[in-house]
Amino acid sequence: MRSDWEITINQDLTLHPEPGVAFRLLNLNASHLTGTGTWGHALMYGCKEGRLRRVFETVGHLYGIRLAKLDEKTFTIQYNVYLPNDPTCCASWEGTDTYTWFPQEREFKRTRSIKGPRKSN
Repeated sequence: MRSDWEITINQDLTLHPEPGVAFRLLNLNASHLTGTGTWGHALMYGCKEGRLRRVFETVGHLYGIRLAKLDEKTFTIQYNVYLPNDPTCCASWEGTDTYTWFPQEREFKRTRSIKGPRKSN
């Protein structure tokens, strides 16, 4: 049986926010081969209680995402932001969310979210 979806890994980053702690941050591209476009997902995995666990995820950004590792304790996710009159092909805005490691809680939390007009290339 053939699937309507093709999943690929676009980026694979490793973060070490403190000694002995490591996380894998994946940028997955889910392409709907028969219809709705390409969707970006960020997934983070880490070891919790001796087992590999998903500790973070964002899903469903049309036409993908871009990850950037700023340092071992900080990363960003950039994505398209569609305004009501934007055609599906062309978001006029973009968003960037910044995530920072909080050692007391032992987790990454969103510390900044910026949305605005897309920069010209």
